[in-house]
Amino acid sequence: MFSRSFGIRSLVLISDGSDAGKVTTVLFFVIQVLGMSLERIFRQLSGKRVGGPWGLLWTWTWILITAQPVCESAVTRQSSQVSVLFT
Repeated sequence: MFSRSFGIRSLVLISDGSDAGKVTTVLFFVIQVLGMSLERIFRQLSGKRVGGPWGLLWTWTWILITAQPVCESAVTRQSSQVSVLFT
């Protein structure tokens, strides 16, 4: 599932034709692997899986922080395309 999501996002960027966002997208997916590794370390140390309200908080915090560069890149790319249309 993880690699499928990365593949779809990469195809969208390639079809877009712009270089903006490609590095941030790859970086986002690499950082997600780090988050999954941290969850595995937590499970090995505590014997418990990440879950419940604290797990939900961990997941949303991690995604919101790591997704910011990708979102900024997408907004920048879209705003530059809109400005080209109206100039």
